Amino acid sequence: MADKCKEKKNAYNKQYYQDNREEMLARQRQYDRANKENKKQYYLDNIDKRLKTRYGINSQEYAAILDAQDGCCPICLKHHTEFTKKLAVDHIHDRTGCVDYNKGVAAAVRGLLCDSCNKGLGILGDSMDNLIRAIGYKMANDLCPFTLTKRETTEED
Repeated sequence: MADKCKEKKNAYNKQYYQDNREEMLARQRQYDRANKENKKQYYLDNIDKRLKTRYGINSQEYAAILDAQDGCCPICLKHHTEFTKKLAVDHIHDRTGCVDYNKGVAAAVRGLLCDSCNKGLGILGDSMDNLIRAIGYKMANDLCPFTLTKRETTEED
């Protein structure tokens, strides 16, 4: 019986959102603008809690990892000061045999990556096979696409 009520409520909420989408989004944007400083301060005040909950580390451990990486993203080698965002905590997503941060236990932290490199790994599905194929594809860049004939090079190359 409870499932039918829940289904009805979900259907009503979905329809209400569709009917009032623009108004709700405008209200959310207005709230976000009015509370930007509060949200930023809340984020700063709760960094340790978020790091501990999601990754099992605190801000001192984050700083130690950053120091061990010489302040750089280990993939693109850019220094963290070149980015507007802090380096992201890269962690093992396939937690088979690992601890699961979703249950309040530390994730297996691999290091800190810039946003682009972190997203790149995520887009490749955090798969070693996909990464190796991407490297092979990139290494073959001296071949003309589709014909696989050697690209003519000049003395400058």
